[in-house]
Amino acid sequence: MNRIVSYLILFVICLGTASAQVIDKQHSLVGIWQYTNTIKLDDGREVLDRKPIYKIINADNTYQTMAYTATELPEELNIPNKLYTQIQSTVIIQKGTYEIENDSIYNEFITEHIDKSMTVSASQLRYKYMYDKQDLLRIEYFNENLQKWFAETWTRVVTPSQNRIVVDPKIGK
Repeated sequence: MNRIVSYLILFVICLGTASAQVIDKQHSLVGIWQYTNTIKLDDGREVLDRKPIYKIINADNTYQTMAYTATELPEELNIPNKLYTQIQSTVIIQKGTYEIENDSIYNEFITEHIDKSMTVSASQLRYKYMYDKQDLLRIEYFNENLQKWFAETWTRVVTPSQNRIVVDPKIGK
């Protein structure tokens, strides 16, 4: 009897550990990501240049990509205060669901897209974390229309508890 109880406890522990690993792997992409260009400097160093494009990957297997845009207003409007010469807005580029196949491939199923021809399409994406960090992500996908592979780099937007910026309390006083 004790042996059966021991095996049952061991089975429950193993099952809990295995399901926790699946959840961690499933949700390692969860978060807010900012599109990032990698710029090579003349001296060979690489600099990350973050752009105002964000991908929000939710734990419920939904995602959306949005961009902040600024459009110059026409000169003929004669705006007296030159501070307001742009229309600024944030637009959702695409929305959809995703499914993680394994630790290097996930699928996006686009349900809405700013380009209507992209709506109701699916993409298989290869992903990997760069420099063994889970806050810098490289995604590659194949564009069927152009018959070409594309690569993107995304930087995780950190939460206040993860923020490494030190704020001087004397600033602004």
